Amino acid sequence: MAVYGEILASIVSIDDYKDMHDFLDTFVHLIKVRKISLYVPRNIGSILNKILELDPRITPTDREISATAVEDKAINLVTLDTKLINNKVIEHGFDIKIKHPKELL
Repeated sequence: MAVYGEILASIVSIDDYKDMHDFLDTFVHLIKVRKISLYVPRNIGSILNKILELDPRITPTDREISATAVEDKAINLVTLDTKLINNKVIEHGFDIKIKHPKELL
């Protein structure tokens, strides 16, 4: 959910209405085509602690996003965070692939 909020904030910051609409259309299309779903975390406390233990460089916000993906049993976590992308410790610790958005296109 935090990622959707970041994307939405970026979209509404676009001054030109047509550009904003085009970006939003692309975003909605990507969600539908790639079957991206929303998930609200339920009990991520122990996962947060394990992420911190595995890699203390991960920021609190990124730990929450990662823990939510793990709890949801996501196959992929898509991020721009260089500390997370292809982070083998986290990937192996939770059986998840962490990718840059370009890898999905």
